[in-house]
Order: sequence, then C-alpha cells, then structure tokens
Amino acid sequence: MTDGDTASVTIDARPRGSTPLTVSNLVAGNHDVVMVRNGTSYQQKIQVYAGAVASLVLVTGPAAGPRSGWVSVSSAIPLEIREGGKLIGSTASERILMPAGEHTLEFGDVSLGFRVARKVNIVAGQTQKVDLQLPQSLISINAIPWAQAWLDGQPLGETPIGNVTTSIGSHEVLLRHPQLGERRLTAVVTTKEPARVAVDMRRSQ
Repeated sequence: MTDGDTASVTIDARPRGSTPLTVSNLVAGNHDVVMVRNGTSYQQKIQVYAGAVASLVLVTGPAAGPRSGWVSVSSAIPLEIREGGKLIGSTASERILMPAGEHTLEFGDVSLGFRVARKVNIVAGQTQKVDLQLPQSLISINAIPWAQAWLDGQPLGETPIGNVTTSIGSHEVLLRHPQLGERRLTAVVTTKEPARVAVDMRRSQ
C-alpha cells in the first residue's frame, strides 16, 4: 500500500505488479519486498504466516520509507492474533509486521474459551511489546485406589485432589503409586468448566 504515486513491487526478486497490491499466493515464511517509486527503492523483510494477512505501507515526504512496525506478544501458550476478525498471526511468532498506527488486536483460543482485546500503537520501525496474562481456572485429580500427584512438576499430595487453581492451557499430570507404578498424561484446562482427571492405576497402560 502507498499514500501517493504507485510503486512497483518485487517480492523475492519476482515482479508482482504495482501498488495498491494484494498478493494472495505467498507461502508462509520470510520474504524480501522491494518497492520502487519515482526512482527510489525501499526494501523491507516481511514475515507471512499461514492463513494470516500481513500488511506493508509506504509513504513519502520527510518520513519516507516503509511505515510499518512490529508487535511482539509474550504469552505462556500460543494464541491467535486477529484484527477486525481477520487472522494476522500467532503469539508463537517472535514478532509480526503491521502498518504504523493504532490497532485493536484480539488474542484468544476458542477451544480454551479465552479471548481478550488490547489496543496497540504501532510505531514505524519499532517493536511494540504486549504481555498477556492468562486467566486462572480449576483442575481436579483423582486416582483409584490412590496416588501421589504432581502438576507440571509441582507436588500436590495424595489423591483425591479437588479444585486446584492453575492457568488455562495444557498441563502435565503425574500420578505415582508405590505398587502400581506411574501414569503421565496431559490435562487441558479451560475457562469453560473445571478440568477433571481420573485414572484407574490398577489398569495396564
């Protein structure tokens, strides 16, 4: 996208046309973008994510050059990042290129029942950091006849164990019985309802 005269666009040394331009067949990954307008070249690296939309804006004048910055999101689990309902990336990425200006971004995971919106001001050439804190929910753990339990390596004591508070997402549960051995499994904690883990230690795996 440009704010004035059109610019020719080359992506990974392949001519793609003139601005305003939408390219829909790029593979996910890093790409080198070169825009040439009125004899002046502007080069920028852009990262494209599968199923997401990346934008690059070029302006002229004293602040000529690509008018884009980045957002970098810190989250304990991967979350989708959307703007206006459109997927633009994931918090698993180191950073995402966005046009400069104010954006309302939505972070969430439908399966976990979590969504939160944040306003982010993107400054050209800079990285805006966003730190997301995940909500807490409950997990209950039981074993037959009984077992010592650990959650993400932290001891909880002897089952049955009810209503332990932890963050949403995937967690490792370890159950250990002196005669019946141990079981390791993954429990997914959501905001929708308390997670429940129940294991019969007498049964073979």
